[in-house]
Amino acid sequence: MPAVLFRSEYHDPLVWEPALRRHIPDLDFRIWPEVRNAEDIDILLTWSPPEGWQTAFPRLQLVHALAAGVDHLLGQSFPDNVLLARVTESNQIAGLCEYVLGGVLHFHREMHIYRRDQSLRRWDARPPVPTSNRTVGVMGLGNFGGACARKLASFGFRTRGWNRTPRQLDSVEVFSGQGALEAFAEGCEIVICMLPLTDETRGILSRDFFAQLPKGACLINVGRGAHCIEADLVAALAGGQLGGALIDVMDVEPLPEAHPYWTTPGLILTPHIGTRVNTEAATTLVANNIMRLRAGQPIEGIVDRRRGY
Repeated sequence: MPAVLFRSEYHDPLVWEPALRRHIPDLDFRIWPEVRNAEDIDILLTWSPPEGWQTAFPRLQLVHALAAGVDHLLGQSFPDNVLLARVTESNQIAGLCEYVLGGVLHFHREMHIYRRDQSLRRWDARPPVPTSNRTVGVMGLGNFGGACARKLASFGFRTRGWNRTPRQLDSVEVFSGQGALEAFAEGCEIVICMLPLTDETRGILSRDFFAQLPKGACLINVGRGAHCIEADLVAALAGGQLGGALIDVMDVEPLPEAHPYWTTPGLILTPHIGTRVNTEAATTLVANNIMRLRAGQPIEGIVDRRRGY
C-alpha cells in the first residue's frame, strides 16, 4: 500500500483521513509534520507542499492537489518521474455552474442597473430582453467552462466560447487561439472567465480586452485573480465601458481593507465561494487514484504541466 503524506492549511486531515479509510482501511496515512520515514512516502496530498519536497521524498510518485486549481503548484519544479493530479468532481462543477448562471441572470435581467436606479430613487421599468437576443461568452472550455457553456446554451442564450485549442460543443460557437480573441469579444454582452492561469492567460482581462467588448458589457471572473488587471477593471467600470462585474477571485485574498474593489460602483464581490470541493466525492476520487497508482493504472485528473492544466 502506498504511503500518503497529507499537508494543507485549508483542508482538515481529521476529516480526510476517516473518509479515505472508508475506501482503503489499511491506508498508511501520515499528517505533516509527522512524516516518520520520509523514504516511505509515495503520495503527497496537499494544497501547498512542504519546502524541499522535491528531494525529501525519494520514492514520491504523485502530488495530488486537494482542489481543482493547481497554478500555485505549477510554479514549482517537479522531478520528471512525479505526476501531478487535481480534484475535479461533478458536485464541484455543478456548484460553479450555479454560481455562473446566477451571475449571468443577474446581469441579463439588468439587476445591476436597477440597483443603481434604486440608489438614485429612480423608477424606470425596462423591457426584458429574450435570452435568444443576449450573447454570453465563456473563456475556457475545460471541465468547468464547457459545462457552464452548455448550461447557458440550454437556457437559450446565444453562447460562444473561447479556448486555447479547437473544441466542439453543441449550441456553442467556439473561437480558438489568441488570434480569435478579439472576434470572440466583439458582441459579448456578458463574459465569464473560467480559464486556467498560465503565462499566456495572466492579465488577459485588461484595458485592451475590455475595449473590445460592447460598451456596457458585464464581466464575471471565477478563474483566478491574476487573470484580471485590477486597476483596468476599476477604470473600465468607472468610465462606463463595463456596466457591471461579479468578482469571486482576487490577486490577494482575503481582500485588503484599502482595496478599491470594496467601493467600486457596479462591482459585486464574493469571497471565493463560486464552488467548494465536496469532501465525500473528492475523497472517493483520491482513494480511487491511490488504488490506481498501486495497481499501475492511469490516474484520473492528471495535469499536463507543460500546458498548465
